[in-house]
Amino acid sequence: MLDADNIFLRKPDELFQCGRLCAVFINPYIFHASLFVLQPSLEVFKDMLHQLEIGKENLDGADRGFISGYFLDLLDMPINATKLLTDNGHGKDWLEK
Repeated sequence: MLDADNIFLRKPDELFQCGRLCAVFINPYIFHASLFVLQPSLEVFKDMLHQLEIGKENLDGADRGFISGYFLDLLDMPINATKLLTDNGHGKDWLEK
């Protein structure tokens, strides 16, 4: 997902090498929702809609809180499995607002 107020400054090809989900984490529990890569899944989409309908708890009342809460199992994954990285292993500044 990419917020409409963001712009790529270079080719985003590396983003398409992510697995189930890659994101930039704001802190250990919430990731930045203005850019994240989510592998498409109709099953996940339907379940997310269901969770919204039943009032699943939202960490911050916004989209990033819902999405971070939905993918809580990502917290148990190795950091490199979910983080957008540069060749030297540091976080990549993909976007500027």
